[in-house]
Amino acid sequence: MKNNFFVFVLVLAVAFAGCSRAKKKMLNQINKIEKDVFADSTNALNLDKANLLIKSYTEFADKFPSEANAPDMLFKASEVAMNSGQGDLSVSIIEKLEKKYPENPKVATAMFLKGYVYENILKDTKKARLAYTEFIHKYPNHQLVNDAKACINNLGKSDEEIIKEFEAKIDNKL
Repeated sequence: MKNNFFVFVLVLAVAFAGCSRAKKKMLNQINKIEKDVFADSTNALNLDKANLLIKSYTEFADKFPSEANAPDMLFKASEVAMNSGQGDLSVSIIEKLEKKYPENPKVATAMFLKGYVYENILKDTKKARLAYTEFIHKYPNHQLVNDAKACINNLGKSDEEIIKEFEAKIDNKL
């Protein structure tokens, strides 16, 4: 009986060490890819490198979902997808973050960004309005609520229309 216990503990220790090594290896790989992706001083995002980074972030979150930084990895993946013009991918990652980690503080900002992606990347004002409204309803005291309200008020308007409205408000105050 004692021998079985020691064998069990040994197997558990080996499994834990292997998991820890795999996690450390993935984190090191992610750090290298991040440096490579963000090293370009022209701010041009290489799509192949961005996709590799997105894949690495999401694989880490999938393999180690109980790690404290798993939600951060999904949030970063959604940001990279958003910044590389991959709106549908960004939204799907945000929705995965919302579903798997609903209590994580990053979810509120991610929900706001979902509205932003619908509005500015996917050009879907209907879905943008729904996303911003859902964000406001769920997080009424969040620091981005006023921004979400402003985005809703400006949905579908050209930059010129927004500027004219802003100038009219200034003129009315004077």
